Amino acid sequence: MDVQERRRSPRISVSLPITFQTADGSVHVGTVENLSETGMLLVTNTAVPQDTSVRILFGDDDASHAIELQGSVVRSSPVGEFGISFVELSPRALEAIRHAMLRDS
Repeated sequence: MDVQERRRSPRISVSLPITFQTADGSVHVGTVENLSETGMLLVTNTAVPQDTSVRILFGDDDASHAIELQGSVVRSSPVGEFGISFVELSPRALEAIRHAMLRDS
């Protein structure tokens, strides 16, 4: 049986360390395992419930060049793996995502 892809944009396997902040202000670290122009799969030691808003610092190790992404958790698992859908990407953020997808593909 052929299973149709439900995502709006194909995801690329990557391994990118990131920092993220949840709506309560707590800061965590994780690794992006796949990335697209519309979302990402993030793995972390922190359980984050579905529908949680997150602020993600993405990009280069120099914090002054990091890109801030806003997202919402659309899928969550108790083992610390969750899917994020991006909300309102700036042109700069979209460019950084595209660059990371090309670099790691």
